Order: sequence, then C-alpha cells, then structure tokens
Amino acid sequence: MATVFHSVSTHVLEINGVEQSADHRTYTFIDNDFPELLPLDLPDVLLTVEETRHYGISGLDDREEWASSAAYGFGYLRLGEEKRRFALSMWHQLHCLRTIRLAMEGHHDTGMRGHMQHCLTYLRQMILCHPDLTLEPADMLTRNYEIKRVGATHVCKDWSKVYEEMERNVNATTSRNSDRLSTAKVGN
Repeated sequence: MATVFHSVSTHVLEINGVEQSADHRTYTFIDNDFPELLPLDLPDVLLTVEETRHYGISGLDDREEWASSAAYGFGYLRLGEEKRRFALSMWHQLHCLRTIRLAMEGHHDTGMRGHMQHCLTYLRQMILCHPDLTLEPADMLTRNYEIKRVGATHVCKDWSKVYEEMERNVNATTSRNSDRLSTAKVGN
C-alpha cells in the first residue's frame, strides 16, 4: 500500500517504505543514502513575540507545559523500507531548551553539566545556521515587560505541520502496542 505525503509545492511518494522526492531521486535510507532534510514543505506563518505566564522555569505547571513541546514519538521518526530511525533538529533544539530549564530549576548532577554545554553549543549553532533578520526595538534592558508585552512579528515556518507529520509517521511505522510501551518508558 502506498502512503502519500502532500504539500503545497512538493510531493513525496512513499512506496513500500522507499521515499521518492519531486526530483525523482529515490533514497534507500541505508548508510548515507538519505536526504539532508525531511521533505516537508512548510508554509510561512506570522508569529508575534509576546511575554507569557506560560513556559516558566519553576512553577507548578511549567514542567508539564515544557513537556507539551515534545513531539509525538519524542522527536524520532522512521523512514525507508527498514524504518531507519532519524531525529529532527527542531526536536533536538526543544529538548535542549527543556534540559536547560531543568538545570535552572535545580535538577542537575555531574553528567548534566556536559549535557548543558552540548545544548548551549547546539542552540548557538542552530541560531547562527538560521539567522532571523527581523528588526526589533533595542529596548530590552529598559522595557517594562509587565506593561509592554508584545514584541516584533516574525515570519516563521508552520511548525504545527511538523507535529502533524511526526504523529503520522509514528502511527504509520510502529505498531500501536510497541509505541505505547516505548512512550510509557520514556519520561521528559
């Protein structure tokens, strides 16, 4: 049975677990034979940056709110006939933010320092890799964030489509029972 990825300008067809992109390149997902990017065309969306009471550091609901940013399947998807496991950088970045928040909350041990250093380096590199050129007023140090809660509007990619694709992929490539078992064993 064939599964079809459909997007606005890119079509990816998966037949027997082997994906074929619009340029007719077929990938086996064995060794280094896989695309650099997940073939998912994301439309632009506007995001106005706002201060929020959510996603804090140490409030009662903060851990649950940060955990809600994790992907279905915990950021891993399976591609190709052998259902090879891959991670998406977006989920790695969000994982790093959750790790830094946990350390700021006081949950750290000797192994956490190396993990945090990795996360800080990784986030720095990802910001440099995808620079956002939106102009923002330079009032960060004088601004009263309790009163002036809205910042600049940014043009972003629709990340909700990535969440949808992750759920679709996990459902299509894992049995319901094994997925439930692995979900129950992995905590955030």
